[in-house]
Amino acid sequence: MTIEQLAADLGFEQPHEFWKSHWDEYQAWSGCDVTPGDIPPNAREVFDIPSEAMKALKPVCQLIRCNPNLAEFARFWHFLLFHMTGGRGLAEDVLRNPPILHDQASLFRIAVLVTGVDHILERYRAIGVAEHIIAASLAQCGDQMRDHYAEHGTYGMRYLGWMRNYFLAQMFRLGRLVFNPNTYNWGFRAYRNKSTGELMTLCDGVRKYRADGLADGTNGVHDPDPWTPEIEIAPDFVRGHPVTPDGRASREQVTLDAGEWEQVLGGGDSMIEVHIPPNSSGGRLSPEECNSSYRRALEFFPRYYPDLSFTCLTCWSWLLDPALPKILPPESNIVRFMSPYHLLPVYGNENQCYDLAFGDEKIDIRNAPRDTFLRRAIVDYVLAGNRMRSTAGFMTLDEARKLTCSN
Repeated sequence: MTIEQLAADLGFEQPHEFWKSHWDEYQAWSGCDVTPGDIPPNAREVFDIPSEAMKALKPVCQLIRCNPNLAEFARFWHFLLFHMTGGRGLAEDVLRNPPILHDQASLFRIAVLVTGVDHILERYRAIGVAEHIIAASLAQCGDQMRDHYAEHGTYGMRYLGWMRNYFLAQMFRLGRLVFNPNTYNWGFRAYRNKSTGELMTLCDGVRKYRADGLADGTNGVHDPDPWTPEIEIAPDFVRGHPVTPDGRASREQVTLDAGEWEQVLGGGDSMIEVHIPPNSSGGRLSPEECNSSYRRALEFFPRYYPDLSFTCLTCWSWLLDPALPKILPPESNIVRFMSPYHLLPVYGNENQCYDLAFGDEKIDIRNAPRDTFLRRAIVDYVLAGNRMRSTAGFMTLDEARKLTCSN
């Protein structure tokens, strides 16, 4: 059967391009001993699946077992999530629920999720990760199901594609925050003054910028005459375009004396990425809880990745939007969360903000709910003619250690 035939039989108007590009790889896959539609006995506990979700899941799994096309599609998803070579997370649009299931379609994601439980546990345990860390990391699946039910009245998983990072045992929940190892390649270099400890970030010349110092294309806006920064690295100096504290590229160059400044972050360095699970996953985004998570991460990664020499913690999120300190009080947890990070002028738009603050990245902000202080602040800011955007930032490991000692 072709992917076009399978998609048509399941009610799709056409197959996703991603499906077509990986169908041959799937067909060549030797398979595993998992049967689509089965629910492993340990799945409920491992993923913290609500009991009512388990009840709703059983008839859907029965449909999968009885319908060869649904079973084939579930097996294909199983391959994409747990066996496909390369990559990390999957775009959520790749995981389109089969229309043939009608109002039960959102449960298809959970039906595929449970089939990977033993693969996931095997990968985490191969690293030697403690069981309580595995449990905390994977319990976010259950949190997603509860959130989905609260929003839609049905069980499902909105971010199953993102969870593939966890299925590959690359993400670890350590208290309030989630972390993963990665290689830094964001196109900026950071230098530290040997005497004062001051940090200076320089653009590496890999992207173009608008006149306002933001990456060309931010919020879909392009400069008719964007500029490209230059950097010159000589034995006795480094000259380049610095990044301002609010995360913009400056057109004025600075020259750093190599005898006074040392590079602390550059391309190819090992970094620890920081992610923020929704509040529904438990815990406030308070400085105390975040600093506790940072402390655990600084202990965890040298232990489980001894061959990597980490230089920084990084975060790429709407919670680093420089607009937030303008619209929220300084004592808010969001403002205090972003304050240790050195902001960077990377591409960004309002999609993640709208998605996580309102539940819809394409929401018409004029009709957005105003039932919380945060939502009202965002709506008022945007209706005044401004734009929200996700952005990125970093802090050195030394800076992170100081935070963990401040509690």
